[in-house]
Amino acid sequence: MKRLNVVQRLMFFVVLLSLLLGCGDKKFTLQENQDTFTVTLASNPTTGYQWTLENYDKNIFRLKGHKYAVSHPELIGSGGDIVFTFAIVKAERYPDSSIITFKHSRRWEPQSASYKHVKVYIEARQSY
Repeated sequence: MKRLNVVQRLMFFVVLLSLLLGCGDKKFTLQENQDTFTVTLASNPTTGYQWTLENYDKNIFRLKGHKYAVSHPELIGSGGDIVFTFAIVKAERYPDSSIITFKHSRRWEPQSASYKHVKVYIEARQSY
């Protein structure tokens, strides 16, 4: 019984750490010649929580895809990162910045969702 209690505490710590790593907003700047960029978020799907793309400006960005990479495949239940890849849509003008919103939740518990906002600063770009 005592061993189970230790395992439960360890799992609680892993879930808590995963949630804390998902908290807080990120910011970064796209360089003038940059056509694609990635957003990497800590993730552990074994907890039931998953990152989904909630909102972004489709006039500026196009989602090319996303993939999950486990950090330690030899450890059952270990976390990793989910990487979202975006392309920049060709346009005559761009805003100075734009916000991409991600949702971290379990499908069966949508009310327990947390959100991460990524503010992308766009350096002056030449018209296409």
